[in-house]
Amino acid sequence: SMLTFSLSVCLSVRLNILLGGMTPLYFHMVNVCLHCAVTCLLMQTCERCVFEDSRLAFITALLFAVHPVHTEAVSGIVGRADVLACLLFLLTFLSYIRSVGECDSEDSLPSTVSTWSLLISLLLGTCAMLVKETGITVFGVCLLYDALIKDAVCLTFCLSVSPSHLSGSGLRDFLHICSPFIKRAWLISVIIMSVRLWLMGGSMPLFSEQDNPASFSPHLLTRILTYLYLLSFNAWLLLAPVVLCYDWQVGSIPLVEALGDVRNVSTVLLAMVMVALCLHCIFSLQRLQHKEVLVGMLFLVFPFIPASNLFFRVGFVVAERVLYMPSMGYCILVAHGLGRLCSVLGRFGATVLSVSMLLLLLLFSWKTVQQNNVWLSREALFRRLHFREIRSLFRGVNLVTDTNLLLTD
Repeated sequence: SMLTFSLSVCLSVRLNILLGGMTPLYFHMVNVCLHCAVTCLLMQTCERCVFEDSRLAFITALLFAVHPVHTEAVSGIVGRADVLACLLFLLTFLSYIRSVGECDSEDSLPSTVSTWSLLISLLLGTCAMLVKETGITVFGVCLLYDALIKDAVCLTFCLSVSPSHLSGSGLRDFLHICSPFIKRAWLISVIIMSVRLWLMGGSMPLFSEQDNPASFSPHLLTRILTYLYLLSFNAWLLLAPVVLCYDWQVGSIPLVEALGDVRNVSTVLLAMVMVALCLHCIFSLQRLQHKEVLVGMLFLVFPFIPASNLFFRVGFVVAERVLYMPSMGYCILVAHGLGRLCSVLGRFGATVLSVSMLLLLLLFSWKTVQQNNVWLSREALFRRLHFREIRSLFRGVNLVTDTNLLLTD
């Protein structure tokens, strides 16, 4: 993480210092401008690739703009990496979509109509990966969007072909149909793997138990249950960002050590919701409609994979700034759900839902303003820490006196 930060974000920080000195206001202004740019790009992406109704795209962007979980990414200097990576993520996605044509028949997949747009998307995606590791997930989103939505007609045709037909000339015809997509996927895979291996030097970063206690637990069951619970915990931060904290490390979230732990209920509920959404995506693909849920799932799940602990160890327990990119998918799903409910509840129901959405936006805005006040100074950050979090933060450190003074301040 520090490697990519020093290679990319430091350039913008140095430029910030050159133009405005060390005044925190100028750093914050740049982050806010980047956040506004991401919001505008998200709205354009939704209008072009997700929603047919531009009002839903506007609601998506508005919800994204005021979501309180973005406070850490926008207010903190380190969070600039997440905001900038998200900006490059959306630019990469739009450039890739521009490079792919439309699927007019079942005889061939969409061809690459603009080689320059494809190369630009590769360049922007590589830059996103240099800014933040999660930027690499944009290529997975692009390829799946290409395969499942742009090529949906051809994909349905290919899935309907029996395996007995995929031999000899049938296999050659199948590969010929898929050749445009295979070429794009091969090019992207080779480039991102080469760049990623070069960045990491063939090794993974090392973290301590203080950074991520669950990953150092000797019990496999504890690690699995805790990792799964953290997924539901992050989902809850998106749904109801009531309690936000700048540091969730050092045991601030106790490990889930038994199947009887009540927190496993939230894990089961999240699993049920995700399974339901996946089934909805499958049925929608078969009917070639309702791509909004699929796009929302792609934008929600893929950017969070590097931070999920499921494939490799990360250096934190929960970090609100890593939810900056996945929150795009959450906002898309909320806007789509609002649109679907308004279409089936009638005029009165639509009015009630619209007022409720307006109240939610106002509540999120108020929470964002309150959370920004917490980031005014280091003292304000520490004062907002819960007693349990402060106690765990200083656990094992001989700073008892300083802790008592902080709590009584």
